[in-house]
Amino acid sequence: MDGNERGVVRLADYIVVIAFDESQIRHGNSVGNIVQRLPQYDWPDISLSPNLEVFSQPQGWSLSTEVKPATFFVNTLTDILGSRQYAYCLQVQEPCGSVIEDVDDLTLSGAILYKPKVIVILSRFPFFELFRNCLNRFHLALLDSEYNAEAMAATLLSGVKLAVGAPPVSFNFASERLCVRAPLSYTVPVTADKVALFLEQLGTIQNVLTLLCAILTDRKILFRSCSLTRLADSCYAVCVLLYPFEYPHTFVPVLPELLIEYLESPTPYIMGLLHSVRTLNVDLDTTIVIDLDIGAVHVPAAVTLPSIPEPFAQRFIYSLQMVLNPSLATADDAWKMGQPPYPSHEVQDKRIRACFIRFFADLLCGYRCCLEVVRLHSPPLIVFHKSAFLGLRGFSSCPLIRTFLDSLLFQSFICERGLPFRVCDLFDDVSPFFLNLYFIQLIECFYL
Repeated sequence: MDGNERGVVRLADYIVVIAFDESQIRHGNSVGNIVQRLPQYDWPDISLSPNLEVFSQPQGWSLSTEVKPATFFVNTLTDILGSRQYAYCLQVQEPCGSVIEDVDDLTLSGAILYKPKVIVILSRFPFFELFRNCLNRFHLALLDSEYNAEAMAATLLSGVKLAVGAPPVSFNFASERLCVRAPLSYTVPVTADKVALFLEQLGTIQNVLTLLCAILTDRKILFRSCSLTRLADSCYAVCVLLYPFEYPHTFVPVLPELLIEYLESPTPYIMGLLHSVRTLNVDLDTTIVIDLDIGAVHVPAAVTLPSIPEPFAQRFIYSLQMVLNPSLATADDAWKMGQPPYPSHEVQDKRIRACFIRFFADLLCGYRCCLEVVRLHSPPLIVFHKSAFLGLRGFSSCPLIRTFLDSLLFQSFICERGLPFRVCDLFDDVSPFFLNLYFIQLIECFYL
């Protein structure tokens, strides 16, 4: 949920059913059409995202002679104000209503054709598993009874209201009793095990560092996989790992095949693309491509990534090693002692996120000393003295930090967290520890 949504928020904003438009196939068009939406009119606080037919079926709308299993994935939609909405999509197939004669492939003539159908739940909450369960139940209700489906939709759209920090809310959905709770903070992202699984897919810590340097220096990043869910989860994990920063550029976890030309955009982005989509005619000379299926990171020859300065890089690598490979510290011991049980993905997820938060707090230690707030304006004007920070921390000759301080990622961070009187969160609790440690080191260097 976005930071500006601090009041009571609906669990789900819209439920949309999109079906293959058979009337357009005679004109050579394979498109989807919204056949049902609830509610029928837009809410005053958030409208229905346009082009939902394209983003809910990124592979394209096409007929098939084989029945494919139902698939689930999540796409992230961003409006013009930067507010994000999660589109939970359940893709199913159903027989065509009539035999389609105008088919170019003669082998399909007279065969039973199946058309795609997508059921979408739009929400501002990243509750992936909850809405997966709700979509499965809602699809079964549509097949069984239209009345039950409408009652279930009413429960999601108006029966459950969530507020940050409020106690859990339980509700009946079909034959199940579900319980959901809003995040404790509107600025701290919520994850289950997506970050841990994402680092497993990247393969090595070196790949993690390469990806981090690419994001901090505003590079174009493209994820490739044969799985829609893996693309969506990985892109979401990247945004979570960037906390306390919010990625300000184009963010499309699953790019539709029709919009592949957007990969040639000159501005930074994070996008995901299926392996089935060919990119032979797309210029990717300045795009860093990450193959999630084999754990490979390809940096083009035209791109030069600066490295993280020392000793911050070594501290970060050591902390990640202790989480991802804890047995490395005792691998050379002569007497092998009993090893603690390997943590679950949920626990490992939080430890990895803690490594990134400590890294950013260590890197930005003392940044508030270089802020100047001019309250003559409304809203107040916040000025960050870049030269003062570079001199204070000894980063004058570090190209990565210089590029990072000029990036829109850091400027958005200053605008969001520059004011002294605001609601503090986890990053504000961690930062004073590293500031005190930094002053202690300065005193020790002075007396030595």
